[in-house]
Amino acid sequence: MLGRLLSRIVFRAGSALARRTATRTSSALAAAAAGAVDELRIHLLRNPSAVNERGPSGETPLHRAVTRGHLEAIRVLLAHGADVDARAAEGETPLHLAALDQPAAVVRALLSAGADVHPRAKGGVTALHLAAVRGDPEIVRLLLDAGSDIEAAEDGANRALHRAAAEGHAEVVALLLDRGADIGARGHDGFTAESLATLNRHAAVVALLKARAARGG
Repeated sequence: MLGRLLSRIVFRAGSALARRTATRTSSALAAAAAGAVDELRIHLLRNPSAVNERGPSGETPLHRAVTRGHLEAIRVLLAHGADVDARAAEGETPLHLAALDQPAAVVRALLSAGADVHPRAKGGVTALHLAAVRGDPEIVRLLLDAGSDIEAAEDGANRALHRAAAEGHAEVVALLLDRGADIGARGHDGFTAESLATLNRHAAVVALLKARAARGG
């Protein structure tokens, strides 16, 4: 008797939650963007294919959760079979978005789920290019350890080293050189990393590159 009563209470509570979530978030996309994990689970329970539904810019729930750094929502989506390498309208994968401005924990979650480090988004950019622009050595290190091509060139011929040097990220420049980046590679309009750092008045990076060039990289 008590067991049946408890079952009915749990069922009613669950039904009430389902009704409430239906009014708060209209889709898995919305729940992922809000980081509403319980609601996201309900959407996926009702419609498992919603894990890879698409928004107006071709983004999936995983793209939206990554963009907002909702780590628990990311884990829920991955556990429900989200396509970790899904491409949005400009070719960007969730890893591109994470590399650009999310914590290392988000990047690790995607890499642990098998995210490919090689896809190129608009302009030929890889996740490593974006991480180099950002200038976070930990993110760059994670991507390199996962097999990113350190010499991959964007459509304009810039490599990760060019991007880091142009932004003045000395620690990332040093890391890329330590990992074998070509210090003399020429990027857009024939610029080297040193010439880009000089152009953008990043004296510390210029000094670093000159010193490394003098000792052969």
